[in-house]
Amino acid sequence: MAAKAGIRFDPPVIIQADALKDVAVVCVTGYLGDQSVWSFGEASPKNNKNAYCFSMAEKRAVDRVTLKLLGLHGEIYSEEEADAFRDVVVTVTQKEPAVDAATEDESQSMREILFFEIDAINCPNELMNWGKNSAATIAGLTEEHQKEVRVYFSKRKADLKQAA
Repeated sequence: MAAKAGIRFDPPVIIQADALKDVAVVCVTGYLGDQSVWSFGEASPKNNKNAYCFSMAEKRAVDRVTLKLLGLHGEIYSEEEADAFRDVVVTVTQKEPAVDAATEDESQSMREILFFEIDAINCPNELMNWGKNSAATIAGLTEEHQKEVRVYFSKRKADLKQAA
């Protein structure tokens, strides 16, 4: 998503590093046009099961900066932010699209984000959960973009099943 948007990043600044305790905190600054933002990324045994705490801290910081620069911070969360959501059961009721349907540009941007999210999923069950949880978002797209996302989803689902 960041590369497609043309976001540039400075190298991370290490705030805290303790490889023996698997703790890393970094600060990343990103740029999109004239705008710049920064954010922290942190990883420790309290919030990370990954063996690579520095990579995870960097990824979290970059993801946060990307979402801030795209104006999506607080609206969409990186899968790395979603540990707390993994055990939550969500019931989604599909509604009719809102009267104020997304503009073509908004729909196009959201379509790209949804493609990015689909590509990031490597497990068929997680993909199915994503589909259920994203139904309302997809319904808010233009009809053409809804169809494209559904086709992309189906192709990814087939690819993951074939790989299994």
